[in-house]
Amino acid sequence: MRLPSTNGALAAEYMRYGIKIFPCRECDTQAGKAKSPYTRNGYKDAGAELHLLSFWSCAYPNAIYGIPCAENNIFVLDADRHGAGDGVQSLLSIFAHYSFDWRTVPVIKTPRDGLHVIFSRQSSLRRTRNKLTSVIDVRDNGYIIAPGSILPDGRVYQLLHGTVGQLACAIANRNLLPVPRWLIELVARPEPAEQCSRIPLRPQGVRRSLDGLISKILNSAVGNRNSILHWAACRGGELVVQQMITAYEVENRLIQAGRQVGLDDREVKNTVASGMRKGMQGH
Repeated sequence: MRLPSTNGALAAEYMRYGIKIFPCRECDTQAGKAKSPYTRNGYKDAGAELHLLSFWSCAYPNAIYGIPCAENNIFVLDADRHGAGDGVQSLLSIFAHYSFDWRTVPVIKTPRDGLHVIFSRQSSLRRTRNKLTSVIDVRDNGYIIAPGSILPDGRVYQLLHGTVGQLACAIANRNLLPVPRWLIELVARPEPAEQCSRIPLRPQGVRRSLDGLISKILNSAVGNRNSILHWAACRGGELVVQQMITAYEVENRLIQAGRQVGLDDREVKNTVASGMRKGMQGH
């Protein structure tokens, strides 16, 4: 079998563990953009048979390879840093909020300085949102570029710990950490009625909404300040999930406001954490 590229050898490594893959463009062309599928049906053409790789290696000798998520029982969070905000900072702040150690799951640093965080996908997982926030995509029914892939300019989809073989084995044997319950609640697709009731805000509207919450806290009456802070934290958590703002920014501003009205520092942090958790879970 002809494997003319490093990426072809990498693809063979995944296939040996039964991981389904398919060829993707290594750079922008007139036929499509980099990372888009070479094959007509995209990730639906994925397979783990080595004879497919032999054909693809001849037809697309410089291809990189994609890994479909649902078909391989994985669930991936894709945090970008090249869009409207810093998805990596947003994702890490959400992990910190839920006391989740992201080093317990495979993490890939992408060529554009983003992160792919991989979980095992439970068979019971319902349909999910396409995004966790505006700068964090949910790769559930989609695909990712295979960790270890090298682009023509030398940039790498770098697995931050472990080896490709270890990752492929863990995916094949369903040994990765399952999607945490708190994350399932954040990404669960709402019922149609709920979806229609929410009107998306522009980024400026998000900031104005947060400013309004802070104003409510600062103008709250003595004896009612902690409950107002909790209410504002719930609304802030909803903004994190639905809009273009990070948990870090919301949490910091709420804590500062709570301190400003004279609440105890420990009480402020506990109230903000509790309220934001409820808001991010949709309660």
